[in-house]
Amino acid sequence: MKDFYDDIMAGRARGTLADEARRIAEVRARGFLSGDCGPVPDAPARAAFTLSETRAMYPDGRDGWESKPAGYRGRKTLAHMDPLDVVEALARKRLFTPTQKAMARHYRSLTQDYANKGVRCSSVERSGGGGDGTSFIEAVLRQAQELDRLHARIGRGVVLAVKRRGAGRRPIVARELVDDICLRDRSPSDVLRANGWSCKGDHRGQVLVALRDILDRMTGPQGGRRATFCRF
Repeated sequence: MKDFYDDIMAGRARGTLADEARRIAEVRARGFLSGDCGPVPDAPARAAFTLSETRAMYPDGRDGWESKPAGYRGRKTLAHMDPLDVVEALARKRLFTPTQKAMARHYRSLTQDYANKGVRCSSVERSGGGGDGTSFIEAVLRQAQELDRLHARIGRGVVLAVKRRGAGRRPIVARELVDDICLRDRSPSDVLRANGWSCKGDHRGQVLVALRDILDRMTGPQGGRRATFCRF
């Protein structure tokens, strides 16, 4: 009987080790990068990214020119994708203007900087100027005031309202939508599912339209002409 029990436990151990090996292999595969970018280490926590190739015109050895890769040692460039880039990649079309993307990135960066205001050498500390306590506090206050302005422009309006009770749905408000996508890296489908909505095209379309409108409000009035929001 003891031998039979030992065999069962040994089989379970082998199964557990095999499952763990598969799990580790899957995690490593998510962080794997081909050699196109050079000796970049595997990083399972790396966010979504794209590979781009810089090209330039070089003499072809005769009388003309030809396009060739111009990256360092012919390597490609790795560029991280922000949440709106990921949404567009999934939709396979351009959904946001450069101004809207810039505002989403600014809001994300500002929120993260303000959340790290107590961390030494954080960006808010570097932006203080003089390096004394007063300049640091002023920098934090400026960030807090700008966040308050952006939050006021976002508002608490309802993006998707529940028309019928008992359907297991919750209303999606503007601030929740912006924070989920711009700060928590969730997709429109993730937001819909988290609030009990189906991910059909109509619902996704309403969420995307609302997100574009909110980002425009956050940017503010443009004085009658389209401008591009940039952060230096």
